[in-house]
Amino acid sequence: MGHECAGSDTKIDIVNHSISKRVSHRVASTNTAYGGRVEKEQTFKQKLLSLKRSLMEDLLTGKVRVNYMISRTTNP
Repeated sequence: MGHECAGSDTKIDIVNHSISKRVSHRVASTNTAYGGRVEKEQTFKQKLLSLKRSLMEDLLTGKVRVNYMISRTTNP
């Protein structure tokens, strides 16, 4: 009853290694797939930040005025 098969540990190690390889491969492919999307989102964010800086500068220098917008919202 208390006999253990010498090869059972080896079989378990092989199965664990096989599962580990599959999981690692899947994680790597998922990272690759989402890596491109993350890069696109970061690029888009940088464009928006640049646009925001430009608009803020236009407002602060008086190049663009918003007085007409303020009067329109306070007096419907």
